[in-house]
Amino acid sequence: MERADLLLTIAEIAIAFAGFASIVSVLGRRRSSDDPRLDALRLRAMLESALTVVVFALAPFIPNAFGLSEAATWRFAAIAFLIWNGIGLVIFRRRTRALAEQDITPPTRGYVALMLIVELLLQIPLLAVALGLFPHVAAALYLVALLTALLQAGIFFMRVVGSLLVAAAE
Repeated sequence: MERADLLLTIAEIAIAFAGFASIVSVLGRRRSSDDPRLDALRLRAMLESALTVVVFALAPFIPNAFGLSEAATWRFAAIAFLIWNGIGLVIFRRRTRALAEQDITPPTRGYVALMLIVELLLQIPLLAVALGLFPHVAAALYLVALLTALLQAGIFFMRVVGSLLVAAAE
């Protein structure tokens, strides 16, 4: 399969994000002014996004193992990724609304705007692959989406670590 080594490398990077963030969260002392529920949401979002990258870096191997063509393999993986991402967006929105209902300060508008831009950069190439618009570059478009999802996990990672750094500086 085309780009198999790159897919495995991306999965390894995402696993490293998840593992390191988990260790930092366990070892870090929570003294920041942020509500612990907000910190928990950040960690959960980071772990879920990193594990999503792992799953969808490995997802193309499944249809390929069943003998599907390259184009069908990427299309299948992109459709599954879009469905999973849509479900994740609904769940994340419900969690942030629940925080707002509990009088916990929601993320800033700038952060929300950044995440919306990243989300668009993730979904546009996936839509192109899922619709079969550019079959000759389907692998490249899928990788762009996957790397964007890794960027998203990295942003969540920095939010988790940032909440600990603020706590350490106080």
